[in-house]
Amino acid sequence: MAELYAIFHGLRIAYDAGHRNIILESDSRMALDLIMSDVQAHHPHAPLISQIVQLQHRDWIVNFHHTLRQGNECADWLVKHDASSSDALKSWIVCSPQLHHSLLDDALGVARLRS
Repeated sequence: MAELYAIFHGLRIAYDAGHRNIILESDSRMALDLIMSDVQAHHPHAPLISQIVQLQHRDWIVNFHHTLRQGNECADWLVKHDASSSDALKSWIVCSPQLHHSLLDDALGVARLRS
C-alpha cells in the first residue's frame, strides 16, 4: 500500500510540475503488477490503483519499470532519511550531499552488488 501511495503522489507531483515524459521505477513488482492488471472493484486497493491509472492516462507519457532493490539506492536513501523526519513532504531545490553520489552513480549506470 505504501508503494502504491508513493507512486500516486510521485506521479501527481511530476504532472503538476509540468513533466510530461516519465519513467517510474519501483522495486515493488506487486505494486506494478496491480497497476498493470485489471483490478476488480472489490480489491482493497482498487480506489488508489484506479487513481494511478487515471493519472497515467492523462496527456503525458508514463512508463513503469521494475528495478531490483539495489538498483533503487536513491529511493532507499530517501526512505531511510524520511523515517527520521516529521515532514509530510520534503522537496529539495539542491541535491542533498549525501544523495549526490548515489544519483550520479545511478545516472552513469553503475552496477550494484546484491546484499
